[in-house]
Amino acid sequence: MPDDGDGRTDRRFSRRDLLAATGVAAASLSGCLDLLSSTRGETPSPRANDGTDAPTASPPAPPTATRSPTAGPGSPTSTRTPTPTPTSTAEPPTENYVYVSERQLREVADRVSDGESPWKPAYDKAIWDADKALNMSPKSVVDDGAPQWDDPHRFGATDDRHDYSVAIDMTTAVRDTALAYWFTDDDEYAERSIDLLYHWCLDPETKMKPDGDMANNGTEVELMITIPKLWYGASLLRGHPYWTEKTDRDLESAFESWVDSFVGSLADPGFYQYNNQWAWRIATIAGAASYLGDEERLEHAFCMWRGQCETAAHGKDKPRPWNQYRKDDDAKGYLKRELARHDGLNYHMYGMKALTLTAEIGRHHGVDLYGYNAPTDPGDGPTLKKLFDFMVPYLQSPSKWEWGTGSDGVDSFEIGNYASLFELAYSRWEDPAYLDVVRSLERPAYDFWILGWTTLTHGNWFDLVEASATDAD
Repeated sequence: MPDDGDGRTDRRFSRRDLLAATGVAAASLSGCLDLLSSTRGETPSPRANDGTDAPTASPPAPPTATRSPTAGPGSPTSTRTPTPTPTSTAEPPTENYVYVSERQLREVADRVSDGESPWKPAYDKAIWDADKALNMSPKSVVDDGAPQWDDPHRFGATDDRHDYSVAIDMTTAVRDTALAYWFTDDDEYAERSIDLLYHWCLDPETKMKPDGDMANNGTEVELMITIPKLWYGASLLRGHPYWTEKTDRDLESAFESWVDSFVGSLADPGFYQYNNQWAWRIATIAGAASYLGDEERLEHAFCMWRGQCETAAHGKDKPRPWNQYRKDDDAKGYLKRELARHDGLNYHMYGMKALTLTAEIGRHHGVDLYGYNAPTDPGDGPTLKKLFDFMVPYLQSPSKWEWGTGSDGVDSFEIGNYASLFELAYSRWEDPAYLDVVRSLERPAYDFWILGWTTLTHGNWFDLVEASATDAD
């Protein structure tokens, strides 16, 4: 786990220890390594796209399904009956799911139905993860009491990092089941996702208090690399009847209020360092604002990303998050602060990930952060791309890395996790070198922190855009 702003790592459990101890993370890791369980059922068919791109909420009565489900890797015949594809209306899609659009997912569903790569293999793995989540026991911050503070509902730090570990499991399961629901229309996935959201955020007995004050709860950046998966999942479940059927409350509105309170509770910006924590703060605010439809907060997050708002940090006059950017040559650059760490490879990619996620959110709101030239970049062209270009040779051949790799080196899971970020870069710039990185551990690529099976949702979206444009003509 990346350290706090001054590079301290005083926790008893290392990042790799934590990954090994985390249930959903272990399931996802097994997917990365193709160590798939033979207990999984047949993969449900994705919804078909008939060209009209209807919204998913409250569809008309579905017709009989016309596609048969296809078996996932190593899976026996399933007892699950896939939900038939809903009838589409003539309304164009307007939905935005924080990191991906309705139209984008519709095109992906088409490709999956036709068995096309790279999307179909990623879909099979995503459904496998969602099926695992259906049987996961709900977890909560209250499970271990409150060993270092009075309120058991508060997310906090302990030596064994209990709250962080269960947050990884729960937020990942929410995202996975919600995404599976979107593709299959199987209400079991949606209800499971809402059940888990309720348990984590809204149930009076088990809820986490929406407190994002990292300065005073000792959680470092742990909240900002887990909690965004909750609103990613919720965005895929908009309007589902189970939000109101589960209890006598409108749980969707209650969750939106929870998100607003969480973001509003973030500590004063003076606490945050000018390295990856600042970038993750921006990504968290941008994601929440996108989910809530808060245009003012969203634009402020983009302003922060550009280094034009809330720029000062610890007496420095350079605009964060780009204050640590340094030129390597005319076509490349790096993040000085991250590179200097004991685990420089991990931290450098970790900081890039936060910057890229905000750029991806911007893309779905018509804001081109991918093409932005940062104020500390002395050259021309997109600064974010220069960071990717700098990292290409090292992700292809980690032994070439000249800086720190941590006390336990770099393993294939870490490289695969960061290779998933290059899936986004390849979709944006179509640079063959980026595809080589993605394939270095073979597609599909998996992002442990936020996106999950990135190849499914973000692979080759230039192909999807072209197909969508052709259909429109």
